[in-house]
Amino acid sequence: MGKIASRNVPEDSDELVNNGLVLKNVEIPPELIEHILFYVDVKSLLKCRRVCKCWNEIITNHVWRKKAENRTGCKFTSETISEWKDFYLICCGLFGRNLVKNHSGKEKFKHWQITENYGDCWAIECPPIGAPVLESDAEFENKQHCFVTSYGECRKYYTVDLIKEGFTVNILDHLQPPIEISEWYCSRFDCAAVYNIHVYLFNQSGETIDEFIFDDTLVEDRQNIWFNVKHEFKNYGQGLRKIRFVHGGCDRQFWAGHFGCKMARSCVKVKVPVRED
Repeated sequence: MGKIASRNVPEDSDELVNNGLVLKNVEIPPELIEHILFYVDVKSLLKCRRVCKCWNEIITNHVWRKKAENRTGCKFTSETISEWKDFYLICCGLFGRNLVKNHSGKEKFKHWQITENYGDCWAIECPPIGAPVLESDAEFENKQHCFVTSYGECRKYYTVDLIKEGFTVNILDHLQPPIEISEWYCSRFDCAAVYNIHVYLFNQSGETIDEFIFDDTLVEDRQNIWFNVKHEFKNYGQGLRKIRFVHGGCDRQFWAGHFGCKMARSCVKVKVPVRED
């Protein structure tokens, strides 16, 4: 693209305001500029807003919305999403990342709150003892850390504050993006175990607006195998602000040490909302 024209005109002149529509003294329709800018990547598009007032207006009022609608397949109205920053968040890398820090115990129990710590208490293993290694997964840096429980009940939780993570009230309340939770769990080859997970969706007042509960007993031919539990929250209503991820368990044979269930790669993701036909 050639250099944008710049002429000596008063600062408040319409000619200067429309400077971004002139290329080599040829006026370009705003619709064409909008179409071109739609294909610019998100990071570069932020810089393009500083080219001139005209480009800033086109990007702010049209391009972000168009890119967000293209990604989600949704048509947005002023009653749903209207702020350009919300469209930008839909387009950037805010969605789809794991919001659980220290998902497998590489940093011991940092970020987690332990509520039950009986038997010989929680422990961390790397690699898992008495169980297969975890499958390679680049998302989790192929690490082999895992949490492990004991013969007494062990339980802890992780809280995700969605507003602190960058999500806006508009996005949470009007789009209600799907929330995907998952985790891998296992028992030793020589000891049966119990595993459980309970995930809550909280509103601003700390009230539960939705929840997921899952329990599993690992015995005999189900021992020494890594299982994956996964659930997706949808249509949970307005008000979502926090997610609490609770997990725990114990062994079934009351053996001293850490023969209880193992868990790793705890995951909470806010997924890009996509229109369902």
